[in-house]
Amino acid sequence: MLVIDNGAYTVKISNGEEILTIPNCVTRSKDNRRVHIADQSDDNTIPGTIQYRRPHEKGFLTNWEAEKSIWDYIFKMKYPQLDCSRECLLLTEPPHNFSTLQANCDEIVFEEYKFDSYIRCTPAALIPWGSLGCLRGPGRPPCQEVILVVDSGFSFTHITPVVDGEPVQENAKRLNVGGKLLTNVLKEMISFRQYNMMEETQLINQIKEECCYVTDDFDRDMDLARRGELSKNFILPDFSSNTPGYVADDRTVIDDEMQILTLKYELFSVPELLFRPSDIGLNQCGIPEGVMEAIRDLSEPVRALCLANIVLVGGNTKFPGFRARFEKDLRALAPSDFELGIYIPDDPITYTCQAGLAMARDTKHMDDAKVTRAEYLESNKKASLKFNASVGGPSTGRDTPDLAASKRRESKYDETSDRADTPRSFSPDTEPEDAQGGEQADEKMTDE
Repeated sequence: MLVIDNGAYTVKISNGEEILTIPNCVTRSKDNRRVHIADQSDDNTIPGTIQYRRPHEKGFLTNWEAEKSIWDYIFKMKYPQLDCSRECLLLTEPPHNFSTLQANCDEIVFEEYKFDSYIRCTPAALIPWGSLGCLRGPGRPPCQEVILVVDSGFSFTHITPVVDGEPVQENAKRLNVGGKLLTNVLKEMISFRQYNMMEETQLINQIKEECCYVTDDFDRDMDLARRGELSKNFILPDFSSNTPGYVADDRTVIDDEMQILTLKYELFSVPELLFRPSDIGLNQCGIPEGVMEAIRDLSEPVRALCLANIVLVGGNTKFPGFRARFEKDLRALAPSDFELGIYIPDDPITYTCQAGLAMARDTKHMDDAKVTRAEYLESNKKASLKFNASVGGPSTGRDTPDLAASKRRESKYDETSDRADTPRSFSPDTEPEDAQGGEQADEKMTDE
């Protein structure tokens, strides 16, 4: 069994043992034109001259030429004994994926790699299989029947209700705010106020991850930064001595040769975009408002269960203060008599892959969910329809996730629920518009 959580920034992959996290990109140096795949590196490459080519565009896998070169490298270097013809592949895809992209993916898996069998599903379909009991703590049994998955990753943030272990796709919401947008905005802010770092994507990403945090009081921190009482110094790398960049602390000895980047407003104003995208003119709501939008059309008992069982995954949830701010803002929006339960795994980046491994141990469910290569060769359209039926959770079967099926699943919680069929502000059938500081097309090498 091979599980691949194929994210736009990293590939999380495991064959049942250690989970590997590998960059999902091809890089090339401007000076020596050398090409590196995934985690390959070259000590002679000058930082700031690296161009990136990513297989994903706006979170959707559009460039299989680049993706295949990355998979080939991973299979050859990390799993030299892998025989695809004898393996079952469990692969994630973004919600509301386009049918053409799905068909391309199926063709690569069965025609190029010749996997014996294959399951394609969204990350939210795997989360109920994870060890949610560990997230809730001792003495409180997990509720795997109804959860709400908030997946905030590289390209965007998805909010998906899961009822009876199956994602309710028609209620899944997408916010066009992700890690790449935050990095690009931070890059522009630093370049405008201090040093020109528009070509230092890798360094800016490091600064974002090591310095930025989510504030619980934006106005307070703005006042502190304005008065000079809130700042953090980052020592820029010294490439002549191969000294990496690092965050300065009280024990750091500053000398005249050091290049120091002082961060003030940037520390909290960049992650603030997860909660207020309108700060950069993006006409969308923040994550807490997106949660309420995602559960709005569900029956009241299911809404209550969703709010009591929220699982946060994805790299952006690792910002210090994210959970507290999310709970504070959501508490102000949710009904006062609804309990809030918010859980973050120890590693929210690899948790989806861990959950996929847990699902793979259920042999009966895997046999029902997977499509074999023989079935695909016989009728690839029929195989694709089977994938479009969501991968149910531990306590469910294989119901097709259309609106009627979703209502039937909800009826077990509220037989008399009366839900208004109101219009939604997000369209799952259209590709998101490009946002300020957002993603660039990845058909060619870019500086990001």
